[in-house]
Amino acid sequence: ARAATPAPRVHRLAVSAPATVELLAARLGEQGTNALVEYALSSLAAFASDPAHAPYKDAVREGFAQGIAAQADPVNRQFLLAQLRMFATAKDVDLYKQYVNDPLAGPAALATIADLGGKDTILGIFENAGVSHAGLADVIADQGYREAEPALLKWAATVTDPVEKNAIAEALGRVGGEGGLGWVRGKAAA
Repeated sequence: ARAATPAPRVHRLAVSAPATVELLAARLGEQGTNALVEYALSSLAAFASDPAHAPYKDAVREGFAQGIAAQADPVNRQFLLAQLRMFATAKDVDLYKQYVNDPLAGPAALATIADLGGKDTILGIFENAGVSHAGLADVIADQGYREAEPALLKWAATVTDPVEKNAIAEALGRVGGEGGLGWVRGKAAA
């Protein structure tokens, strides 16, 4: 039987991180090489997420963080954020906070923040007036944060967008107390 060793090419890329990750991230979208670059980045993320490769994790994480910051293309940036999520830590919450309003990356960024930063971090985002109410309401509903009811009710009173209003109604229906259920009943009767 063959001993479990990392693929030599991926190992070499990880040993040279963060520079290799940054260089690969910069090549995303290049005609003719994109599939290979995505494969290499996915392999690095999987490699760094393995506890057996813990010595490389921080350098690979740093490479992804720098690659994300330098990436101008929103689709490629979303790809990098998704790869980093496989092995992100609480240290990465601030990086994901930068993307909560991104139309493409926002929902995944909020979900990652909920996973890494927990309830207090998500509830703290309530104060950010620019955050999508719909996206945040979805995360609150999925996580079951009952403490969010007052903020949801406050938003519900000011939101006019039907998508956001529906997301808030769903969140209140799933986590709200009497006040939230009363608002949902009132909305249903209207």
